[in-house]
Amino acid sequence: MGRLYRAIEVASGDQHAYTVGFIDTGADKSVMIRRLADSMGMELKGRIEMVSASGHLIVGRQAEVGVRTLADDMTADIGIGVTDELFDDEIDENGVEMIIGLDFLEEVNMKIEFW
Repeated sequence: MGRLYRAIEVASGDQHAYTVGFIDTGADKSVMIRRLADSMGMELKGRIEMVSASGHLIVGRQAEVGVRTLADDMTADIGIGVTDELFDDEIDENGVEMIIGLDFLEEVNMKIEFW
């Protein structure tokens, strides 16, 4: 099955950035690539641990951000994981800097249709 991509606006403090994310209904938590957080000067907090779909332990940090999908204007403030570990070459070469997980999808009550 193909991935569902979305144009995303990310806000942290007075900084805003535009990027591409893909929707992952198997991910409990949304995650962004570290270089995006660094380019926005985000304050990273603590240490978080997540388990990838392949069962690997992923270690990262957390940031508080506003996320908005540009096509349908859905907005939520969420705590997002920040790491480079989930972003393999296949994802990164498509310009994806964010994985949109269930935390965002449930917050905005986004409906996804599967055919």
